[in-house]
Amino acid sequence: MRTALILLLALALVKCQYGSDVQNEDEAARSSDSCIFVGCSCGDDEGPYFSNEAEYGGSGGSAGDQGSPYGQGHDVTCRIDENGPKDFPERDTSRQLGNIISSIELTSSGLRNIPSDRFNGLEISVADFSKNELTSLSPDVFRGIVKLEVLDLSQNKINSLSESTFQPVAASLIQLKLSHNKLSEIDSSQLSHVLSALVNLKTLILRHNELTKLPSLSDLSRLEEVNLASNQLESLLSESGRPLLPGSISDLNLENNRLKHIKSNTFAGLSNLKYLSLENNQIMQIDEQSFAHLTRLSTLNLGKNYLKHIPSHIFVTLVNLDRLDLSAQNSMLKEIEDFAFDRSSNTQIIRRIDLSRNRIAKIGNKAFCSRNHSYPYVNIKDVDIGGNQLSGLNACILRQLAKGYSDFHTLKVSQSLQLGQPTPKPRLLFKQAHFSSDKGSPLQCDCEVTRSLQYVDLDGECEAQGVIHELKNFQCGQKQDNVEEDCAAQIDLDCTDGKERDRDVSSPHAPTQRPPTKKPDESVNQPGEVKKDKHTDGGRGGVATKSPSTSGDNAAMKTRLSLPAALFALAALISSTLFISPF
Repeated sequence: MRTALILLLALALVKCQYGSDVQNEDEAARSSDSCIFVGCSCGDDEGPYFSNEAEYGGSGGSAGDQGSPYGQGHDVTCRIDENGPKDFPERDTSRQLGNIISSIELTSSGLRNIPSDRFNGLEISVADFSKNELTSLSPDVFRGIVKLEVLDLSQNKINSLSESTFQPVAASLIQLKLSHNKLSEIDSSQLSHVLSALVNLKTLILRHNELTKLPSLSDLSRLEEVNLASNQLESLLSESGRPLLPGSISDLNLENNRLKHIKSNTFAGLSNLKYLSLENNQIMQIDEQSFAHLTRLSTLNLGKNYLKHIPSHIFVTLVNLDRLDLSAQNSMLKEIEDFAFDRSSNTQIIRRIDLSRNRIAKIGNKAFCSRNHSYPYVNIKDVDIGGNQLSGLNACILRQLAKGYSDFHTLKVSQSLQLGQPTPKPRLLFKQAHFSSDKGSPLQCDCEVTRSLQYVDLDGECEAQGVIHELKNFQCGQKQDNVEEDCAAQIDLDCTDGKERDRDVSSPHAPTQRPPTKKPDESVNQPGEVKKDKHTDGGRGGVATKSPSTSGDNAAMKTRLSLPAALFALAALISSTLFISPF
């Protein structure tokens, strides 16, 4: 009995596997036989997008009715026989399939020619003909096509395009990829005419084409993303100095070109620009007004250029700047000068500034100050300054970062104060631990490191007597309880020039300041408490005056004083108001 059951089970498994293989072979054959292109395979989206409703039970519809951003329909995949002709496969007009194709792919097949009758009557969402041997497209290649939204012709050998080539898809094409071709062999004015017909284009990829002149794109009023990386561009302006890019662009990639001078009108009119990469060019000069119109810019990449200093005032209008890259200036950048990151408004935080891999040996006394009188400190979260030549830190300069940093809302501030949590700090990164001089000596661990930790979080390493220490944990062994008083007395390092400004610390736009409090008796000082200068004018030597504390001052006390010290301060406050001695 057991043997018979085993035999029956084995027979059933063999039949199942055989049936599955036959079914798969039938489906593959049926997919190939029923495809709209001879020899290609078609995958369908189950009926509703076929034109023959009676046969397939579908409701019909057009690509514009579908949920996908590029429509739905057949997914067509084609391959060309290595020994066969290199033309695009012929249409099988006998098939009763619909005319909507969600994607058609013929890549890495040695394709050399696309005849003019292949796409007649079709609505195609995505056509990918990349990685082939195309050198040109015939003027009638898209003749009769109903719609085409995305066309990928990258990694071919295209060196010729007719002005009429894209005319049939001018109104529907929204994305065109032409990277890794030979467009430099096409006259710049001719290429401009070809592209200017694409009035609804949103994305244009022209990277790796050895372009020496930028084709005019100014007529493409809906263009949002342009990638011109890895060409040989030396200017973004016409010979007459006219801008060649439309004001609609929000994302512009110009990496790996030959730009040397950014002129005041280079980006004129690009008021919608949010991302700009100029990395790995040859930029040595940036005019003061070059970025004046880029008020929406959030990311600016200037890494791997030849800047000797950070040009004055170039960031003033970049009030929405979120990330700034000034890394690796080919050993040219040696100093962070005063007001280097000044902006007309500092309420929007800069989340990261990358200054790594330079030769910076000096940070100016007011490097992180702003000329904005109502908000005189820059607002930065992270500064990466690793791989430079600084040998030490100055806590009072880093105090500027602490005063300017305010990456939190009013509710979070009040909760932090009520719970006695530490005030958030900006961060200084020394990720390339050997943050070195020519002799390779790393950043030195000293008491300035310990003092700096009162204002910023330090991420990296330093060296003391041949021993490597984590910056965030280093303590120099000497008590550092007069840091704030010492820094406040150094007027040349004070962004306010010694003038204290009353601010409500609960405001989300106010710098993170530690307001002066009445100095309690030494016996009640708590570990980590920062002493304040007794003068309210920032330590300039004026007469000390009593004034009622603001609500922000009272809130700040809660984070700095223990319960006994707080009671003492409260008693002093009441007595100063009523003119009665507390004891």
